[in-house]
Amino acid sequence: MASLPQTTRSIFLKYHRPRTVVHLNIADFAVAVERRVDSRLKDYPVIIAPGGSARAVVYDMSE
Repeated sequence: MASLPQTTRSIFLKYHRPRTVVHLNIADFAVAVERRVDSRLKDYPVIIAPGGSARAVVYDMSE
């Protein structure tokens, strides 16, 4: 920031707001959404993963 012209620096300092990133990991949220969309899944184990491949990363699963 020291290399910025004085006016640019003062504008930056005037409008710059510290930012915070929040990550919430809600257990079984995706499974609950899928079960809400399709009530037939209520009594079955559910795995959320991308389709179209033989192997994939599991995003979420029921317990």
